[in-house]
Amino acid sequence: MTTIDHIAVPHVAEAKPTAEELVVQAALAEARFLDSVRRRVAWQAEQAARLRTLPRAPRTPLDLLDVAVLERLVAEHPTAPRAAEWRAFVGELRELADADGRLPEIVDRLVAVVFDELL
Repeated sequence: MTTIDHIAVPHVAEAKPTAEELVVQAALAEARFLDSVRRRVAWQAEQAARLRTLPRAPRTPLDLLDVAVLERLVAEHPTAPRAAEWRAFVGELRELADADGRLPEIVDRLVAVVFDELL
């Protein structure tokens, strides 16, 4: 017996579902899940299509051999997973730069590969 607001209520045991009922419930749950995934994917596809139609601002070419440009790129992404690595790399590149902050041409491909995510 259970009491609710001081009234005795007999305990009623819930009937356990049969194997067939469990199979039906599982199939319904799977159908609901797949439907929700289809709706999310459809929404994402619509948003991607919309974004592709937006005009893109022309990108100004970056001088990757200028240490100040690299420092600015890294500073614009302080919470990026590789931010510490990029800061350390810029610190090492400063050692190679001339008095004007220019890097030698020989490191241009290396810099492009290391900072690719920022470009």
